Amino acid sequence: MKSLIVSRKFVESGYPSFNKDFQGIRFNNTDILFCYMVNLSEVLELFKEHESNRKWFEENHGSLVKSYNGNFIAIYQQKVVDFDEDVKRLIERVKKNYPLDKVSVEHVSKEKLQLIL
Repeated sequence: MKSLIVSRKFVESGYPSFNKDFQGIRFNNTDILFCYMVNLSEVLELFKEHESNRKWFEENHGSLVKSYNGNFIAIYQQKVVDFDEDVKRLIERVKKNYPLDKVSVEHVSKEKLQLIL
């Protein structure tokens, strides 16, 4: 087991693999972070899954624009499983049928945008 520090917003977004063995930590007197005990191999597997979905998204961008331009899409195992113009509605539907920690959500647009967080 290894320690991993993630933000509360990340956890509240529905990543169930991280909802275990936590404790609160104060950071800069405003942000509360949580320390989760997770197996590092679980984390690496999730990163691989998201990387694979992202690569598939980039490779298929042209055809995705034709079908989903202006919408958010949910990608699970390199397949579009749902879409919506409202990301919150999309996530609410997707989490009922798929493990949300393994689903990638991307915004489809003619312009390729890269967000660096």
